[in-house]
Amino acid sequence: MHLGNRDWLNDMQAKYATDIAGRLLEIGSLDVNGSAREHLKAGEWVGVDRVAGTAVDVHCDATETEFAYESFDTLLSTSMLEHNPLWRMGLSHNMKWLKRGGLLLLSWGAEGNLHHLPEPWVPVPVGDVLEWCMCERLVLLEACWERNRYTPDCEGCYDVAARKR
Repeated sequence: MHLGNRDWLNDMQAKYATDIAGRLLEIGSLDVNGSAREHLKAGEWVGVDRVAGTAVDVHCDATETEFAYESFDTLLSTSMLEHNPLWRMGLSHNMKWLKRGGLLLLSWGAEGNLHHLPEPWVPVPVGDVLEWCMCERLVLLEACWERNRYTPDCEGCYDVAARKR
């Protein structure tokens, strides 16, 4: 996890502490170089990743999760979209676990991203994710290039906060 991502998570904690204090589902939770758990204060945290390891509570693909309908207050994904060619399907599948009015927090490697391991990875265009948000009928709260708002240490990372209708 790079510095800009940490700054964004700290900002989200300050702005949306009430949502985050509930039940949080993280898709792509494997701690590769730092965990979001160090920056967000969730009441209950469930981490899902296709690779078993630190910060992974449920080991499965994002399209295979099974939870009670609308049982999470926050859905989080950081640096996962660019590693999953089926990111749309994975996010859409997990939206049903998010409560109406729940908070979605996304951060990913977009255009211009000079990414890191693990492989494979392909930058996901911002327009594709914003189009997915519209199809899911999400209310966009904020969106920004990390380098413009936080630290410029990871060129091409983009962040979105949205609410489920």
